[in-house]
Amino acid sequence: MVTRADLVSVFGVKYTFLVPAATLAEIPLPDAPRAELISIGIPSVVRSAVYIDRDIVSGIPTYGDWCESGNLSFSPEAGQLLRIGYWHAGSICLSPSSGAVYYVSPYEATEVELMSSSPAQLSECMMIAHKDGQASDFLPSHEVMAEREAIVEKLLAVDEPAVSPVDSPWRVLAKEVTGPEYRD
Repeated sequence: MVTRADLVSVFGVKYTFLVPAATLAEIPLPDAPRAELISIGIPSVVRSAVYIDRDIVSGIPTYGDWCESGNLSFSPEAGQLLRIGYWHAGSICLSPSSGAVYYVSPYEATEVELMSSSPAQLSECMMIAHKDGQASDFLPSHEVMAEREAIVEKLLAVDEPAVSPVDSPWRVLAKEVTGPEYRD
């Protein structure tokens, strides 16, 4: 399991957010995910691809409230989730009932896809994608595919249910962070 020290060694203190207990006080979150957010924290960015909102330390809106502020549509299922960040045009959301993390598509209001089984697994997957993605920057092109598969294997070891689907957010992200836009 990832530790605060692990995250700080990769992202730095400034870019590893700890969520104050007071911010989570009114949220009916299970104990384990609550403790992970308070004591381990969550990285703020993965290689200019995944972002966690800085506002997570002062308040976490529901996805429904966030959508309403921008006149966007959303499903009842997605509306109850807590919006903690974004990837592409979609949102990264935390389930207050389970602590699981979901990706909510901006194109299909009903598309809610498991991204990570817990905040700690999200943080560890973010760390792998960031650190190992950077390592692939200097590999010859013919070695990048093997490195991408190695990243996917590490991600599977952290959170198999979230990474297993062939079109999971983490598999797409592994392809992105080892892709030409990061290598050129």
